[in-house]
Amino acid sequence: MTPKKASKKVIDARILEIIETGILKKTDGFQKLLDQIIEEFPCNRPNKKHFKDRVKGIIWSTSKIDKALQEIVRNDLSIDKFKSIFPFIPNNVVTEHAKWHRGESGSKKHTSEFLRGLGRISVIDSDIKLPHSSFSKPFVVSVPNEENWTIMFLNGANIGTRYPKDIVGNVVRRALSEAEERGDSVVILTNLMWLDLKQAASSAKVGRSHVLGDSVNPNLIKDNGYRKKAKEIIKNKPIDEVAYLTAEERFDDILSGWMKIFTKPNGQYEYTGPVHIILGNNEEELINTIASWEVKYLTITKQRKLKTGLKFTKMALKKAEKKQDQEHINSLEKEIESIQNELSRTIVSNVTTHEWQRFYKIALATVIHKFESVIPNSKVIGKGTSNISVNGKNIAVEIPSHSRVVDTLLQNSAKNCGPKSLRKQFPDSVIVCHPWSLRFQMTAREIDKEGRRESAKIFVAPVAIDGDYIRSKLDSTNVKHPLAKVVFNETFHPGVLRLRSSNGVLDADFISSKALEAFKNYPITRRFSKKGSLVYNQGPKYIWTMFGSDPHWGSRAKAFVTNQTSGMRLGMTEAVFEMMRQAGLCWGNNMRVHFFGVPDDPTQGQNFPARTQQHPHQMPFDQIENIALQLLDVGSSKELCKFLLYQLEKRGSDYPLEQMMQMMDRHISANIDIFHAILKRSQKAKLIIKGVGEIANSKFYGFDTRNLGIINFGAGNHLAHTVDGEIVESPLYAQKLRDILGSYREWKKQPELLKKLVAAPLYSGETIGWGILSVEGHHQYGVDMRSTPTKMSGWGDTLLGWVRNDIQRGNYSR
Repeated sequence: MTPKKASKKVIDARILEIIETGILKKTDGFQKLLDQIIEEFPCNRPNKKHFKDRVKGIIWSTSKIDKALQEIVRNDLSIDKFKSIFPFIPNNVVTEHAKWHRGESGSKKHTSEFLRGLGRISVIDSDIKLPHSSFSKPFVVSVPNEENWTIMFLNGANIGTRYPKDIVGNVVRRALSEAEERGDSVVILTNLMWLDLKQAASSAKVGRSHVLGDSVNPNLIKDNGYRKKAKEIIKNKPIDEVAYLTAEERFDDILSGWMKIFTKPNGQYEYTGPVHIILGNNEEELINTIASWEVKYLTITKQRKLKTGLKFTKMALKKAEKKQDQEHINSLEKEIESIQNELSRTIVSNVTTHEWQRFYKIALATVIHKFESVIPNSKVIGKGTSNISVNGKNIAVEIPSHSRVVDTLLQNSAKNCGPKSLRKQFPDSVIVCHPWSLRFQMTAREIDKEGRRESAKIFVAPVAIDGDYIRSKLDSTNVKHPLAKVVFNETFHPGVLRLRSSNGVLDADFISSKALEAFKNYPITRRFSKKGSLVYNQGPKYIWTMFGSDPHWGSRAKAFVTNQTSGMRLGMTEAVFEMMRQAGLCWGNNMRVHFFGVPDDPTQGQNFPARTQQHPHQMPFDQIENIALQLLDVGSSKELCKFLLYQLEKRGSDYPLEQMMQMMDRHISANIDIFHAILKRSQKAKLIIKGVGEIANSKFYGFDTRNLGIINFGAGNHLAHTVDGEIVESPLYAQKLRDILGSYREWKKQPELLKKLVAAPLYSGETIGWGILSVEGHHQYGVDMRSTPTKMSGWGDTLLGWVRNDIQRGNYSR
């Protein structure tokens, strides 16, 4: 019987089985393995030339083996520990792959000579200048698509602090890989490094050392004679000697780290697009220190020269006095006085302001040159808070002036929006980049743009560090350093920020450090067309939520827009519904929204004495009458209709019952097709909503007034204060929607399901809803919907008080 060909999967599994017997440890192990595979699978003769690479690929594609080695490298443990667990893998194969996990260092050696002088860094005399940017003249960033683009803000990498030794798991490298995969137009780097620039040896210096990167590359040592000694000290760790690195060598080590992160083992770059650098506080401190060290060195050198000259001049004076050469004596005394005067003048405190500024520019040019020479396709475009322009969108990259660990970065940025808006200098978006940011945050601000009411979003970029690893290497005694304060903060959440423009509308996404390179976990799909095949990662699916809060039906200040097709006046949520309707989202399964809520104040109520607070646009009756008659005379019926509707709106609806009826008629009944489509979409997506009662009150049928649904109506304080809390309005709206939807065939026979899906979550009369939103087999998302934030501390950051309060409360939903 003719033997059949075996599948590659079967052969690979068999190869791994034979490897585990230890065959590769024998002399000519790879050849022996090949011979055995040929004997067992004669119809699948492997390619001899590539067999060795195939075997290595099988070994390292085995998750448990590769992960074990990565963990060894990550924690800088001895390779011998790995060999004891997997003794059947040859030493050279292990060593080779361990180097791959560590990554290839981009800066192996330095050819420049050792630079004398305490802490000096060799400077360059260059005309490199920092591009100046301002609100009126921002730095222009080019993107291939004017309306749709993404930019990654990689903030707070702080290279120079502790990091795991495996380059595969490095957060910054994974962020660059993410930017390449997603096609980000530009990567903007801020707060790139942390270098301990304080010279004094003290207990504080020892404390700071715990947060610093603790590997030393001896090849960076410029002194040829000392390099060998340092290697011996690093290798043998003697009790009576220590290794030394100069400031420049430590800075070069950081630069080497950046090149290592950017460069793959095959020499290609992780990210091939343009990289723009904005220097932050630590880079600024480095620039100032370089200038200071250089001026001090020049001053000390000058002092030594003057002292030497003074010494020899005094010696010459003694000889002249012995010869009684008065003319020569007088000349030498004048020279001594001149040298003494210059020596008295030659002190650091007497250096002119102009000279400090000159050497600052030299130091700045040096730092710019060093970064641009090691980071591929990079350009330093700013220092401190800078402005960039992307297709006319003005974006402020705000670098706070301090390096303290605080949770008020968003609040501090947002509180100054008023004056900037009045000066017409508030950008379209603000990205706050702090070296020790605790987490991603965002808020929106209303701004005035040439008389138009518009909004701008403010974001706080997270830091791109490996929080879990750093926490594992530090303890509570290290909290004096900002890095330790950040990672031990319970609200800390590292990652990157991606600013995106969708059809010209700016927003931002947060990608956590753990979620970077998640695209590798999704299957690759190949589609064929007439133009050829297209290969892409399927990527994640999204649960889209929509909230239409605070409609305030009946308010004199409620904003309306006109539907140009029907002429009807629509509130903001209803206008979005109409756009969705016109886009065809109500047809079939086109709806993209899975979850909807009205968290707060459906109606205006009588929370304020509105009847005595008329709108400034509200006209007296006689003026309305005169204008209406004039419009009627000239036959402008359309203008008359607009005018009268506008005046009716400015009078509002003070009667609470009428307000509630508007909510039912103009929001619910008029948009039943939207609500129906949302429910259908959630069911089609197999969305699971589990209210808090199903978790905390499962013994008693899961009932809980706080249970969330797919569509949720809230109640605010406006109507509650009007009726002294005796009536809650939201259950009436939920029941109204259920009654109408109950006539649809999809829901007619499922009243209990409909009751679960359309909810009015309450906690003692206040809107608070809790639940878990998920799709079976996928991530679960906790949802907390309420009418007002807990412990609101101000409009600068509406959730700040909530965050501070929650870290003390634990599982309060119980």
